[in-house]
Amino acid sequence: GLAGDFFEVIQIDEDRAGVLICDVMGHGVRSALIVAMLRGLLEKQRSQAADPGAFLHGLNDGLASILERAGATMFATGFYGLLDLAEGRFSYACAGHPGPVIEGRDGVRQIAATRAEKGPGLGLIQGSVYPTTTLPIEEIRRVILFTDGVLEAENRQGEPFFVNRLMEIVESQSGVPLEHLLDGILTSVLEFSETKHFDDDVCLLGIELIAPAPKS
Repeated sequence: GLAGDFFEVIQIDEDRAGVLICDVMGHGVRSALIVAMLRGLLEKQRSQAADPGAFLHGLNDGLASILERAGATMFATGFYGLLDLAEGRFSYACAGHPGPVIEGRDGVRQIAATRAEKGPGLGLIQGSVYPTTTLPIEEIRRVILFTDGVLEAENRQGEPFFVNRLMEIVESQSGVPLEHLLDGILTSVLEFSETKHFDDDVCLLGIELIAPAPKS
């Protein structure tokens, strides 16, 4: 199938890994072509993968340059997070994308939810700055990343699913395996919208941090 949503996990070294989730404007062939461009640009940006803000900056400038030469108006939203186990931190930058939901020591909340934590969508403005925010890993047990196809699913009254419902599911299913949680989210969204399919592309990704067993 052709879709404008995708994710990528980047292994930097044994202690660090990055995760990127993107949602390209529109549907069909045009969106799929932008996905292909972003995947190509991603390979060029691997040297910046340890710096979330610089990583999105490079993706943005590369895509904006391609689109400008093509005379096309397209963009993608994106979120890039870096897990650094050696330093014990989770750093992230956001390009107009819905902020992930995290579950951890302080309960369930959404990160990258304020304008101050976001830069513009990828491909819109060359030279855009993407602020990097850092959290201690000890505050996090799970991270749920998603595209807006989850939040914008509507019921028969035209009410969107919204992030609050997603947070309630993450909280209520804290004890279930991550795979079951993700399945439960998709099932809940479809039940809410009373359909058997999503009207928009949907991408859902879960990260779980498991503390190592103490050495005997």
